[in-house]
Amino acid sequence: MSPLQKMPPTIQCINSAPSKYAEAGGHLFAAATQCPADLGYGGYLYFDAKNTELAEYYSRQSGARRPGIYHQYRMDLGEAAAQGLLTKHTLQEW
Repeated sequence: MSPLQKMPPTIQCINSAPSKYAEAGGHLFAAATQCPADLGYGGYLYFDAKNTELAEYYSRQSGARRPGIYHQYRMDLGEAAAQGLLTKHTLQEW
């Protein structure tokens, strides 16, 4: 297994949406946690918030944490938070 295969997945781009699409972000995060769960990481993933305000929002809404590595807006979503998102946002095939 290469070193890259040992790293949990990372979300590269997160943007806010108009209020009529407010729940879309939670569903997208829940879907994003499925990949690391399938790879054996229990839903754990990294992502970068755009600013302090969004980092605080993601922390409140999803339980994401700021581990203080790489840069000030790096966030991680642990297994318990990932399971909470998967429980709240039902994923189904379309």
